[in-house]
Amino acid sequence: MNLTLWAYKKISAVVEKQKISNNNPKNLTIAFCLGVYIAFSPFVGFHTIAGIVLSWIFKLNMPLVFLGILINNPWTMLPIYSLDYGFGYYTLHTLLGINLNWGVSIESFYDMSSQLLNTWFGLNFNGIIHLNNSFCSCKICLVSFLIGGNILGVLAATISYPIFLKIFKNILKQKGQTAS
Repeated sequence: MNLTLWAYKKISAVVEKQKISNNNPKNLTIAFCLGVYIAFSPFVGFHTIAGIVLSWIFKLNMPLVFLGILINNPWTMLPIYSLDYGFGYYTLHTLLGINLNWGVSIESFYDMSSQLLNTWFGLNFNGIIHLNNSFCSCKICLVSFLIGGNILGVLAATISYPIFLKIFKNILKQKGQTAS
């Protein structure tokens, strides 16, 4: 079974299992696209909380929000966050010409974390692992990550809207429900 057919069957199973009170395909698509935005959002660790709270506030279909959030999973997390950071860095530094000098250098992060581990737990990693040698001595700019994640989240949700609107209309049409 190809991946597209498998994904289509999984999505239609979620729609069918849910007793959807509002079977409007636009509302279902908005719920899924909100999940897609949350998946790309740079707020690491808050995806589940954001999905629950936002689906409750906007009265959206929670399983579909979580289906969209599942785009970000352990296999896709590193590429998504790398893309978020790279796009934000390119946007800030190249397109806008903003240079933020208050980023955290890898070397200072390593020194600070090894000092905390030594102080709190008596662990000494001196000479064992040097992140500076592994990742260069560049600076990680949190603002680049935040801007890139939000812009790519909006873009991904906007691009997925017409695709999943058509999918949800087809699913509801097959199930004999109204697809307005």
